[in-house]
Amino acid sequence: SMAFSRHALNQIKAILSSYSGSTSQSKPCYLPILSKHDFQSAFNFSKKQKQVKGNQTPTPTEKNPFHESVIALSVASAAVLVPICLVDGEPSIIFTLRSGAVGSHKHQISFPGGHVDAKDASIVDTALREMEEEVRGSLDYRQDVEILGRTGDVPSVTGTIVTPILAALHRNFRDTDDFHQVFHNPCEAEVEKVFFRTVKDLCSSETSEVLERFKERESPLFPGVDGNIWGLTAVILRPILHEVLIPVFHRRNNPRNRL
Repeated sequence: SMAFSRHALNQIKAILSSYSGSTSQSKPCYLPILSKHDFQSAFNFSKKQKQVKGNQTPTPTEKNPFHESVIALSVASAAVLVPICLVDGEPSIIFTLRSGAVGSHKHQISFPGGHVDAKDASIVDTALREMEEEVRGSLDYRQDVEILGRTGDVPSVTGTIVTPILAALHRNFRDTDDFHQVFHNPCEAEVEKVFFRTVKDLCSSETSEVLERFKERESPLFPGVDGNIWGLTAVILRPILHEVLIPVFHRRNNPRNRL
């Protein structure tokens, strides 16, 4: 059966690229995950955590906290892949449940991703390589995955600068069983299981909580049978849902299918 329509994928690409439309800036901007103020306060929070542990890192200058070269010198960078797919015709997002063996965020839900490796040609390569390593699955990652664009960066709790990359899987899974047959063998050291949630389900379950590191505002929370999506994963997910996926799959194309 047919995967995503070309029209829908082009709409997603157009939304993601529309943010970098301003030519007056030399540096492209992307769909913001956090406002500049929230980004800075989350980054400062992670810096304080590090200092408590006695681990000093140089930080972006006050004048230009977003200067790429400054950030590159001061903190590690990482990428996550936000993979969308169709399950029984429903637009869905793929998540991983981290194993108990990983160093941090044990048994938490996250997107496939990890730190940039010296061998990675680009941040997109990092995201694809990490998905392939963690999720595995009987997919041809060069053929079956189409990169749709990226969003703005967001700091993790450890101060790592994370770049979310959106991608579509050219595969319409018939049902949950079909999905699990493809993703039956994730890397056990890192991932306990791979699962999906439909865009509809994520929207209807969305609520919020207060987290110290994003204390300027409520932090999103998406409860579900596979566990709660919270923290950085939820922070990345919320603008992608509301600014990209809902407008493309629910509002514009099919007014009767409003959430």
